[in-house]
Amino acid sequence: MNLPITKRSTLYTLPFFMIMVLLLSSCGSDTTNQMSKDEQKQLTDIFETISAQHQQLMDKYAAHNDTLPPNIRHLSLQTQKMHRRMGTNHQRMMATHQQRKIHDQKMQMGHMRMHMENHRAGEWYQQMRDMYSQMQKLHQQYGQEELALMNKKMADHFKRMQDMVPGLNQPTDIPFSAQSKPSKLNGNRFYVRDCASCHGENGQGIEKVYPPVINSKWITAEKSIPIRIVLHGVRGEVEVQGKHYDGVMPSFKARLSGAEIAAILNFLRKKSDDNLSKITQQDVLTIDKKYSNRSHPWSPDELMTK
Repeated sequence: MNLPITKRSTLYTLPFFMIMVLLLSSCGSDTTNQMSKDEQKQLTDIFETISAQHQQLMDKYAAHNDTLPPNIRHLSLQTQKMHRRMGTNHQRMMATHQQRKIHDQKMQMGHMRMHMENHRAGEWYQQMRDMYSQMQKLHQQYGQEELALMNKKMADHFKRMQDMVPGLNQPTDIPFSAQSKPSKLNGNRFYVRDCASCHGENGQGIEKVYPPVINSKWITAEKSIPIRIVLHGVRGEVEVQGKHYDGVMPSFKARLSGAEIAAILNFLRKKSDDNLSKITQQDVLTIDKKYSNRSHPWSPDELMTK
């Protein structure tokens, strides 16, 4: 059918405009990982409340330092260090959301970065939440109800923050280091930086709270088990060297590269048994790919049966 030239040009122009809109909307404009300004303000308000209450709690610990049991004294010091690192990750995530431009030419890359920053912050919120929950339990065991309540409030705040971060129910990719080989990385250094707060500088664990990781079946098992623990975390009661521990280990998938994970695990495995096979970055990436859709911690039973 022949149409007048004016109508034909209108038809050609309209589809072109619609195509451009579709291209823009499909090129990473999915904002499921982005917080609105109101959500950003809510999260900022909670963070400021946490910072104030954290300082009050630390002042309380300082005033009673001489009477605190060794495990609580250790954890209170570690909490201060973790709080600073968590704060740095929180501010970096918030900056990513505040600077985000919807019509950025690198929109897809921007959303990927935002998704990763969300997961890094979410991992920290989970770690802080469990730390305060464990402190609450300890104080209850020692009959220190005021300190137990203060720690419970902190754990509740971090749960709220964790619930507000978008995209945490979606899996994320593990950072890959093309230049790094696990054998050239100092696994001990990474362990002290990322693991010693909970498991002790020598991997001996924290009494009644966090299990040892030296000579632990969860570390010396076939490669897949310790790799999955670090990638996705573990939730529930575990038995280590005849003692039971109940809590949540967060994922470190967004915070550590594949090479760093391998270096930490090789350090622990070598200290446990010098004859254990080495874990490579490729081992970590292979396991990550196999369970690429996983976005929540393993249960102890799952780790042993899958």
